[in-house]
Amino acid sequence: MVYPKQKIEQAIQKIYGWMAANQTEEGTWPVPYDGPFFLLPLYIFAMRICGQPMSMETKTKMSRYILRHQLADGSFGIHQESKVGTIFTCVINYVALRFLGHSASESELKKALNWIHDKGGPLYSASWCKFILSFLNLYSYKGVAPVPPELYMLPSWFPFHPRKISGYVRIIYLPMCYFYRERLAIEPDELILQLRKELYLQPYEQINFAKHRGTFADTDNIFPETRIFKISMWWIKRIDPLIPKFIKKKALALVYEHIEYEDENSSFIRQAPVNAVYNTLV
Repeated sequence: MVYPKQKIEQAIQKIYGWMAANQTEEGTWPVPYDGPFFLLPLYIFAMRICGQPMSMETKTKMSRYILRHQLADGSFGIHQESKVGTIFTCVINYVALRFLGHSASESELKKALNWIHDKGGPLYSASWCKFILSFLNLYSYKGVAPVPPELYMLPSWFPFHPRKISGYVRIIYLPMCYFYRERLAIEPDELILQLRKELYLQPYEQINFAKHRGTFADTDNIFPETRIFKISMWWIKRIDPLIPKFIKKKALALVYEHIEYEDENSSFIRQAPVNAVYNTLV
């Protein structure tokens, strides 16, 4: 008969064994967090924005990884095991491949772009895609869901205070607040201007982005917006311009303080890959 204490001791020994077997030579433990198919593009964008060079070997391996998971119809799924694509992941992986030096004339990229166009293009992508494209200057902040940093100044008991959101979501929307209020975006270079022509079916300058804040293709509308959310977005869009500048400035300082706190207390590891990129860019 195995007693509860013995079971616990056996379980602990198994854990020790597993940890020892998976420890790297430098003493750390790797995290195989490569399932979501929107993480690598964010890293590629950050490297380009921050002017950090990548070796040809690294670019080749990244390209190989992305293209290996391209679906038969030319799209890219939300994660490695997806059977259908989303405009969100298809667009950002297409842009990532272009950043890595691929030509729009390559068969894989042409196939991906045709799929994007068939689904309506970035205007019908998920909200995260629209946000990412905004700081890449491939979309307008007028067409993204508002993320007001002033919410952090509300009393803690307020129903919509950010601290009431789950940690993983809150930690990502924290730097997004900063991007949204500052309308941070890179300067459009030759590649960005070319991508504007490739991604959209109409001239970029003629697009009414504000009209498409809540337009999503079926592939990206995984959890449809509720009526309450739509009404909230309508009100926030109209209240936002009325917020005094001194309050906006104070809210930005508070958000930045929270970002620094997260960075310093995690030794700049951050809680997750997404907010690690966003915090770095802020």
